[in-house]
Amino acid sequence: MSKEYRWAALVAALFLAVPASARNTVAYFGLNPGFEWYDTTELIINKDPNAAAAQLVPGSGFQPELRLGFNVSGYGGLEGFIGGHWWGSSGHYGGGGVAGGLVRVTPLEAFQYLWHPLANRFVDAGFSFGAGYTLVGEDFAYQGWFLQYGFDLNFFVFPFLAVGFELPIRQLMYQPFRITHFSQHKGLCTVGGAAYDNAGHQVDRTAVRSETDNAGNNTGELIVNGLVTKNYILHEYADTEVNQCDGPGPEAWQYTPMLKITFLVDFGV
Repeated sequence: MSKEYRWAALVAALFLAVPASARNTVAYFGLNPGFEWYDTTELIINKDPNAAAAQLVPGSGFQPELRLGFNVSGYGGLEGFIGGHWWGSSGHYGGGGVAGGLVRVTPLEAFQYLWHPLANRFVDAGFSFGAGYTLVGEDFAYQGWFLQYGFDLNFFVFPFLAVGFELPIRQLMYQPFRITHFSQHKGLCTVGGAAYDNAGHQVDRTAVRSETDNAGNNTGELIVNGLVTKNYILHEYADTEVNQCDGPGPEAWQYTPMLKITFLVDFGV
């Protein structure tokens, strides 16, 4: 089959789709392949002194997400989702993820009473609001929570299958705690993109070292009034002491346009 005929078959499938699936109560499972990127200057994850500015914060790239939910009679429903992404090369890797839930409203079912042709639609549109847990890390790591705002559009190709797209926009709000030594469960308090030890000293991102002194203390470089003191013993917080960090923590926005592939179980009501 030629390329032109394949496109024609796809368009025909969309416009000959089964309209009833958009209005019945359904349970569904979905896969969303997408592309994410961050908008932030505060979420510092890289301690390499030679890193470019764009490498200091999380990278962009492929992010798949899994979804499980239900829609009641075409009006709206609930959904849970989980997704993740990764980046890096040459032994220097990072990644992050989200897990949460949302409420989705699909208003075209109500609008059909104002405009009757909508009753025979093969497409549905939705607006969603949700929240959940998020984490991200490379040399440094953070965890926190997020709010999500989204829009989606679905074409019901078969009674059991819908395809479309979704644009979730996530407001990421992290704890004011930068995890610097994962295995030791230690880190520094943050105020935005800056980090401080429990002696109140600001510690530059490039100053944190993996070496320890003879007593087993983590060492680094301390910056006081612009002057650097080498081999300073880092007075780190334990991750159980995060309540001592006043913050505010680093924030970011994440944008993730995605394709939607949704498998439906139609209850016929």
